[in-house]
Formats: sequence, structure tokens, C-alpha cells
Amino acid sequence: MATVTHIMSLLGRLPPAREPPVEIDPAHIWLEAHPHEVAKHRGRQIAVHPDRGVVASAPTLAELLAEIDRLGASPDDFLVTVVSAT
Repeated sequence: MATVTHIMSLLGRLPPAREPPVEIDPAHIWLEAHPHEVAKHRGRQIAVHPDRGVVASAPTLAELLAEIDRLGASPDDFLVTVVSAT
């Protein structure tokens, strides 16, 4: 039977666990690359497409979702977020 000391010794020889790579949403990459464009929508809800950027902006989530619907798109096609007022 292995002792606690022996088990701890074996565990100490294991390579460190690796976290799986985090996949970053392309729309987040767009947001970070275009801070001046995002700043135009301070305090508003926005829908961001990873290639086209901000495709809709509205003061409320309900209005933003209505705008996305008017565009004939699905909210699943965009990153929907709030731009900080500051």
C-alpha cells in the first residue's frame, strides 16, 4: 500500500496541468481593435459583427433586438453588448 508521502512524491513528478486554449470571439477582437468606433455608442446597446463591426445601436435591448430583426438577422449572428457610459 502506498503511503501519503509516496503518492505526493509521484504527484510532484507530473507535468503541470494545461488549461485548454481559450477561443476568443472574433467580435471581441473587433471591439478591442476599434475603440474609437465603439466610443461613438457610449451608454447604448450594440450588436457587433466580427467583420462588419457595429451593425446596430439602440438605447435599450428591446429596441436593439427589433433593429436586428428589421435587418433580417438573428441576434445569434452578433455579439450583443452594452457600451459603458464612461
